[in-house]
Amino acid sequence: MIVGGSDQILIVVLFYFLITMIVGLLPFGKKRVDSLDNFHSATKGISDWCFVFCVLSTIYTSSTWTGWVPLTTQIGIYGIYTTVYIAIAAFLYGIISPKVYDNAKESSIFSLGGYLEHQLHSHAINIFVSIVSIIVGAIWIVMELKSLGIIICAAFNYSINFVSAVIMGLLVIVVYIIWGGMESAVWSACLHGIIMIFGGIIISIMLVVYQYGSLSDFLLILKNNADIVELNYHNFSKMGDSSQWISNAIVSALGMVCLPQIFSRMVMGKSEHSQKKIAKWIGISALWCLSFVLIGYVAMIENIQVTHSSNLIFEIMALSDHTWVLYLTYIVMMAAAMGTLDITLFSLSTTIITTFVSESKISESKYNKKNKYTYVTLSRIVIVIVAMLCMFIAIILDDNLTDMAINSYQYICQIFPTLMYAAFSKNKNTTAAFCAMASGFTLTAVLEISNISFIMTSGVWGLIVNAIIIIANCAAAKKKRSHLC
Repeated sequence: MIVGGSDQILIVVLFYFLITMIVGLLPFGKKRVDSLDNFHSATKGISDWCFVFCVLSTIYTSSTWTGWVPLTTQIGIYGIYTTVYIAIAAFLYGIISPKVYDNAKESSIFSLGGYLEHQLHSHAINIFVSIVSIIVGAIWIVMELKSLGIIICAAFNYSINFVSAVIMGLLVIVVYIIWGGMESAVWSACLHGIIMIFGGIIISIMLVVYQYGSLSDFLLILKNNADIVELNYHNFSKMGDSSQWISNAIVSALGMVCLPQIFSRMVMGKSEHSQKKIAKWIGISALWCLSFVLIGYVAMIENIQVTHSSNLIFEIMALSDHTWVLYLTYIVMMAAAMGTLDITLFSLSTTIITTFVSESKISESKYNKKNKYTYVTLSRIVIVIVAMLCMFIAIILDDNLTDMAINSYQYICQIFPTLMYAAFSKNKNTTAAFCAMASGFTLTAVLEISNISFIMTSGVWGLIVNAIIIIANCAAAKKKRSHLC
């Protein structure tokens, strides 16, 4: 059971809910997204720094805390792969995002599917990618809802059940999103990003200081317990040497930049300069990932064993006699979960409306004609429906089914690198992209079933896919030159 349940923790959680509501409603009464026409201009009054922390709150979710900290306890020093992974992703984000933003602004693009249709000239790709984007986004929301529900249950000392906890957390988010619109999602995500980044640094450093005296003393203890590191990472079958974790970092970064929830930050950006600034700070934040490694090593030294990995972070923080560290951990975890939930809900509603609702059905005036609806009205309706469906799924899914959903999410996400990088190819060979995607899925399935996968399956074929696309486009270019001659 997660440590918590005191009156102080309950007050802390409720106070953070209140602060989130206030910040989320700050844009109320100001210029907001009231139509598709001003979708790309409604964020001009928001600072670049606000967008930086908004994007960071999307990349680092509560799942990173509950997943990456236990990962270090399993693979030891190779837990540092997360730093390499984020650094590569930042480089790719800096290349892709300015072009995406520029195209989105000029061509009224609102989603990943819309961008791929614009680049590859295929409406079928838009429909296909939009459906997959909705599935991926829903899985993401379900994962974060389960994390948020666990945190709230613990704060109430389990006097309320998981269902009530999920409803409470989701209600707060839905209220300020449908009231304040996209600006509310950006403002609140910025708050969550600030709390999560700086709070994460504080709790990791304070944990080491309170437990071991200083960082140097901790490193000395770690050196004297090197056998623990050696023992743990050899027990992890899929990532046991440098070539494996480097490969995983590369292919994970290829996929992460193309995820729908990350892509939405590019589309909803402020300017090309803003996107480059975001990329720079994503790269700098890669060093922040060392917090996960630091906390994971504490668990290894203290030999902390828990039934569920999601409980590990709280058990570690409970080692400190200073309860404020545990309180801050609750806030950081809530910020990590909520920072993804709000903007992903908004992104899903935008994808659904712009893909499956004809423009003739959307009125740009609040005085609707018959059988027409404003964009704001549709957005609110879709957000509520998506939120309720995801909440229902999060409640009925047990841990085994959730793990299965996460695994399927890893496979599904590899669709996006194929299409995204095909769209960036000089010669847009859509057939090659789909052939590469099919061969990649086959290869992944064979490696996984035979249990001989040489890198983690979150992106085992990402490099192969892009190699096929490049080769196909080079062949097409050569053929075109031969015809000209």
